[in-house]
Amino acid sequence: MFSPVVFRRLGLFAICGAFAFALLVTALVVWRMPTYAPILPALLLGGIGAWYVFQKPLLNLAVVFGLVVLILGHDDGTQLTEVVFGLYYLAYLGHWFITRVFLMNQPVFIRREERVLIVFLVLMTLTPLLTILVQGSPGTARGEWISLSFLAFYFPVREAVVSYRRGIWVVVGGLLWIGFFVLVRNVFNYQEVLLSATYAYQITSGRAVTNEGPLLAASVFALVFVLFSRVRTVRLLAAPAFAAFFGGLLLTQSRGYWLAFIAGALLLLILSPGKYRWRLVNTGLIAAGIALGAAFLLLGDFVFLVLSGMVDRFVSIGTASTADISLVNRFRESAMALSWIIKNPVVGYGIGFNYAVFDIIYDSTVVKSFIHNGYIALWFKFGIWGLGMVLYFIIAILRRAIAVMKSGQAYSIEMICCAGVATCIGAFAVSANTSNPFYLNDMMFLLGILSGLAGGCSMR
Repeated sequence: MFSPVVFRRLGLFAICGAFAFALLVTALVVWRMPTYAPILPALLLGGIGAWYVFQKPLLNLAVVFGLVVLILGHDDGTQLTEVVFGLYYLAYLGHWFITRVFLMNQPVFIRREERVLIVFLVLMTLTPLLTILVQGSPGTARGEWISLSFLAFYFPVREAVVSYRRGIWVVVGGLLWIGFFVLVRNVFNYQEVLLSATYAYQITSGRAVTNEGPLLAASVFALVFVLFSRVRTVRLLAAPAFAAFFGGLLLTQSRGYWLAFIAGALLLLILSPGKYRWRLVNTGLIAAGIALGAAFLLLGDFVFLVLSGMVDRFVSIGTASTADISLVNRFRESAMALSWIIKNPVVGYGIGFNYAVFDIIYDSTVVKSFIHNGYIALWFKFGIWGLGMVLYFIIAILRRAIAVMKSGQAYSIEMICCAGVATCIGAFAVSANTSNPFYLNDMMFLLGILSGLAGGCSMR
């Protein structure tokens, strides 16, 4: 264990080195690329701003929540916004762990599930060595590592909830901000689909299928505040928010997430005391009425075509396992992954490992790393040890969330938040069968936030 004195000396050395490097870069830019010289003051101001923010942990966490929307798109290639967020995110986590583990005289990994999580993250970081041995893709491994590393947000989120009076509101606000951003963007995308449609079937099948997870989580948290908040004003604000977020979830036309929301709502119904169950049903009916009224205002004559498309989509769930070519293709994908797992069930193949499968959509054999079934993907990549560790952590968090939710009669903010966490985990446990959350940035960021929120609330 390094002493604070050693770290202070290392920090001063790093600052001096960074200053010398900045002078060198400035000289080179002015000499060789003078047209880029005006950017240097902006970088200087950005550095000063980062120095200020990193001294205030709660503000720093809020900035991460604000910037995460930069990586919520699915554009091809690496975008500049993704690079910006990635650098800030890695600096944030690195700073947090270094200061807490080495400089602060307090335990960081307190509970058993927290120790299991940190061991998994360390071992997961080492699996690229296995990837090299099995001739996997380093580029793919880097992307998968970044997604899974978002689980480490459990620790700073838990600390924010426990240590700061307003920490819990920053976390909840961050969740709702992400859901709001996705909702607005998806509505504009959906509007473009409707305006460009020339045939009725293009309207009925139109969808905004991006970032369903944040919409589901925002819907759930708005719903639990409607159900359990003792403040009437909060309930009145949360009701239209729930209608908006749930309407956005419907626009995705993602059957997996529709079923996930139903599963989460049923879990919430089972866990809630009797007097709140009727409120859950009534809230659903009222939200449906609000969403339908908003649909008439926004869509006009298109509303009946859109509703008929949603009804057809929902009815098709019963035959999807045999008639939906995309779902059947995912079953074939899982079967191929299982054939690899049988050969190596304990160790796994590491992140970045690719496998070949015949794709019935494109009628050709494709080589890829992604597996739509999240549980099979974890087993395939990390063996039984990785699957067991992640499931242990998630189940432990779910149990703590349920315990807090049922700890009293009058719902506190901690109990309301844990009701939201338990509902989200129950929902995502269903959607993970057909939509892998473990290699998607938005879903892993959500899981890190939700688990940290429940861990912090159970400690308060």
